[in-house]
Amino acid sequence: MSSIIASHIPTTISNEKLQEFFGFCGKIKSINLLDKDDKFQKYQITFESPKALSTAVLLNDAELDGVPIIVEDEPKGIVEQPQALHEDPPSYEATEKSAIEDHKIQSNATLTGDDNYDDITQEEKPKSAILAQLLSQGYNLSDQLIEKSIKFDNEKGYTTKFKSFLNNLDSKYLHLQEPESSAKQATANAAAAINTAN
Repeated sequence: MSSIIASHIPTTISNEKLQEFFGFCGKIKSINLLDKDDKFQKYQITFESPKALSTAVLLNDAELDGVPIIVEDEPKGIVEQPQALHEDPPSYEATEKSAIEDHKIQSNATLTGDDNYDDITQEEKPKSAILAQLLSQGYNLSDQLIEKSIKFDNEKGYTTKFKSFLNNLDSKYLHLQEPESSAKQATANAAAAINTAN
């Protein structure tokens, strides 16, 4: 199962905010409340792709509402069931309608204006790019968390593979590195037009 356990979540954090935050890791299948007290909540968050797990676990010690949260990989073979609470625990289940709404939330949360990253699914992005997106959205991440993600990217070679993928696309289709390519000339013409307009 592609799930993590997120605990030490302040009660001020809504399901929607949790969905937005962990949506940076990848597409979320469900969010289930496991436990709740006066100050903190514990959730099981299930992703559609197992690739999202490595990013989610890196978010251990990230801050939500000024409180460092705990994110752990769910132990294999153990599935916690939501505890009986005074009210039914809120749950998010992906449906056709909510999938559309989820896409809107996720696309709004993950667009950075960086053409190198915006057309790529969250699960395929380098961890450092995802953390940059989180920082750009105003989330607090510790220096250790950022260093850990950069180290993870370097060990696994994700950034190198990602840049190689982009360069291969460029060499096959756009040819931006070639001075005589139509894409390079169009880019230069657009830049000249913008400079002339100013």
